[in-house]
Amino acid sequence: MEDLSKAQQGAGIGAVLGGVIGSQVTKNRATGALIGAAAGAFGGYLIGRELDKRDQDALRKRIEETAEVAPANQAVEWKSDHSEASATITPIEEAKPVQITKKVQQAADVEVPTKTPLRFATGPRIATTDVNVRLGPGTKYNVRNVLKTNETVETIGMTDEGWYLIAEGGVAVGFVSGLYLRKPGNAPTSARRKPPSGPTEMAPVATRRSVEPAQRKAVASKEADVRVVSVCRPVRVRVRNERGEVEEQILQTCQNPDGSWGA
Repeated sequence: MEDLSKAQQGAGIGAVLGGVIGSQVTKNRATGALIGAAAGAFGGYLIGRELDKRDQDALRKRIEETAEVAPANQAVEWKSDHSEASATITPIEEAKPVQITKKVQQAADVEVPTKTPLRFATGPRIATTDVNVRLGPGTKYNVRNVLKTNETVETIGMTDEGWYLIAEGGVAVGFVSGLYLRKPGNAPTSARRKPPSGPTEMAPVATRRSVEPAQRKAVASKEADVRVVSVCRPVRVRVRNERGEVEEQILQTCQNPDGSWGA
């Protein structure tokens, strides 16, 4: 892909979850593409890739808000607050239950449940305290390392018991209890927003094991299929950048465990 370094800006969870499913983007020409939920990065390789990071974040937020509340086929407009970029966002149909298979780079020693799909989760989460990262969804599993307070990680899915599968450096490395994670800038403020849920963790391992992310050793990984289930709806997004170039895609947006939506 040309200009890869620029395309990677804002890629976020896309690096974790792999490439796009059957997607192509053409400048100056509207083209549709069904994207597997969270299978690619919103602001990186796909829609809005020519926008700056500030616009990418604002547009993504607007897409998620629209997916949550807008009726089917009702267009919602978005305009940048500092550039000439704009977009039209249109939910295509009502939300419905969907099961998705994500392609994930996964640490070889992580044990992901296979009998029951995880609940869909995407986007960054911040550790509210020092908390263990475990090789499986439970305190019986060994500890890989410790997330430091205010450290940010990406989420891939959550078990029914409240354990989030998280990613570091593009690799799914283990599970963290949802009690100790929060969404950036999105403290629960209404009845439709659920507080983090999850089991009470044991005390983090000794401080000597709590290392900074940059100091952590690379882990052996493999490509793996992770099944997730959620309520999803497709949303058509038509973006016009500052130069007047237009791109259009259909994003599959899904509901996170806390009630928010992810594109």
